[in-house]
Amino acid sequence: TLLETIIAVAIFAIIAMVVASAMISHYRLYNFSDIQNDLKSQSISILDRIARVANESAGITASHAFGALSLTSTSTTIVFQLPAKNASDNIINGIYDYIAFKKSPTSTILYEYVDAGAGSVRKTAGKTLSTLVANVIFRYNSNVAASSTNAEALLSLIKILNGTPKTFTNSITVYLRNKQ
Repeated sequence: TLLETIIAVAIFAIIAMVVASAMISHYRLYNFSDIQNDLKSQSISILDRIARVANESAGITASHAFGALSLTSTSTTIVFQLPAKNASDNIINGIYDYIAFKKSPTSTILYEYVDAGAGSVRKTAGKTLSTLVANVIFRYNSNVAASSTNAEALLSLIKILNGTPKTFTNSITVYLRNKQ
């Protein structure tokens, strides 16, 4: 009958709305989880890179000129001095490479700059490490960055999901084992 058909259609519509709502919620949760995993993975990769450079470094330097770009170790920039190595992985006495990490003050880009010393296996270059950096803060255990024996890097990444910012914050403390 008509009444039974209307009731059946209404029940089907309610069930369909519940299933659709559950699917949409699952999809949103999956996207959120996927973004969080992406941000976590990227932050770990960046912090690992900073730690590797710090572990090889002779220390943090106050400033260095990377071509025409002069960078100073501050709360948003860190400049490391590393012994230069040749192709045989031997240290070149008296020659240093410089590697800096700097967040753009006007965007969400984190850059890595390399200035290789003469004969070094490292190559002078600048590259983008991430385009998702909301904030980076470098904290030094000394008032003078170049006198520090360790530094903390606090990194916040951000990605927009359906118009809503999703963030992930991670940090690492690096100890300068080769500080001269």
